[in-house]
Order: sequence, then C-alpha cells, then structure tokens
Amino acid sequence: MQINNSLKRKLIIAGKLIVIFGAMMSFVLFRPGWNRLDYVFFAAIAFTISLIGVRIETYISEGVRHVSWRILSFLFILAIVEFVAAAPFWPSILMYIPIYGVFLSAIYASKQNAADRKRDDSISWDIGGDKRTADAYKRYYQAKFEQEQNEKRRREESRRQNDYHRRQSENSQREDYQQNEEKTPIFPTRNSVYFYDCMTQQEVKERYRDLVKKYHPDNPGGNVEIFRKVNEEYEKFEDIV
Repeated sequence: MQINNSLKRKLIIAGKLIVIFGAMMSFVLFRPGWNRLDYVFFAAIAFTISLIGVRIETYISEGVRHVSWRILSFLFILAIVEFVAAAPFWPSILMYIPIYGVFLSAIYASKQNAADRKRDDSISWDIGGDKRTADAYKRYYQAKFEQEQNEKRRREESRRQNDYHRRQSENSQREDYQQNEEKTPIFPTRNSVYFYDCMTQQEVKERYRDLVKKYHPDNPGGNVEIFRKVNEEYEKFEDIV
C-alpha cells in the first residue's frame, strides 16, 4: 500500500501522540486510594498502549519492525491476566517487568533506526552525473563489485580453457611426431643442407653409423630397406665432402 507524504506525516504524529498518551497514563492513573495491584495493572496497560504507538510510528515511517503485533497482543493479554487473576503484588511486578523492558528496547530501537535513516537520507552522491541517495550508491557499487567478480571469473575460465586447448594441441603434436618418427627414420639426406651446416663431418658420420647399427638386418629390430637407404645416403654424403 502506497502512502503519500502528507498522510505519512499525520500518521507518524498520531503514533507519537499515542506514545505520549500512554506515558501520561502511567503517571495520571497513579492516584491515592488505589491499591498496589491497580498500579501494576494500569501501568502495564499504559506501556502496552505506548508500544502500539511505537509500532505504528516505525511501520508508517518505513522503519525496521522492532516490535511485532504478536508481542503487543501477548503483553496486552498479560496485563489483562494480571487484573482478572488478582495476583499478589510481587508476582504481578514480575509479570510487569517484561512489558517495561520491551517498551524501553522498542523506544531505543525506534530512535536508533530513525537516526540511521535520517543520516542515510541526508547523504547524496554524484555518480555518472546523476544525484543518487546513499542506498543507490550502495547498490551501484555492489553491482559494480559483482560485475568485476564475474569478469574475473570469466577471465579465469577463459585462461583455463586456453591452457587446456594448448595442452591438447601439444599432446596431439607430440603423438604425431612420435608416430612419424616410428614410421620414418631420421637420417641426413642430400637436400638437408641445414643439417650439415649445424653439424661437423665427424658428427654426421657418427649419426650414420648409429643408424646403420640400429637398422642392420642382424639386429632384432633391423630393417633391410631402411639399412639400404642409409648406406645410399652415406655414400652420397661421402661424395659431397
């Protein structure tokens, strides 16, 4: 339910008047001629009425609900029970203490909430050229913080995916290299000039000897065809040097 500002001010004033009325009752009703139990009962009724005023005030002013209607109903019934049961004075005092305590805590909480609300409402911030209240300021930076965290998580996820694809690519290249190495022996050829440029003649000859030993038909893993090609390439190398 939307309440315009004019009606809200009137209802707040009415709540304050109820609080004042309840407080006045706690003093005016204490007249000579009453017994002590009457004092306890009417004081309980007075503070209960004051609590109702505090509850109305905080509710209308959009404050935090410090006292629920269930608590108010319980306190009011407690006050009635004190009167109807005609309990002795000291038990009645014990029943009256929670009413007094809830009343004081509700008054304090209501004033504290009103002070905090007034302070927040008095603060304004200039964000992006727009005048915003403190609540909007908090929402703005909270959304900004969440956006930064989401962006950080996206970057981290992107980095992990890139690392995964890079490892997959390296593994695939390594497997292809190993497969090609198993299928095709590596030995110097007549066109592999870069190979001769980076190795001495002695190193090239040692490489040929290693290949000859590896693929010699007498060896368990020997291969006659590869052995023949190695000999042919070695002879070509001898011709070059």
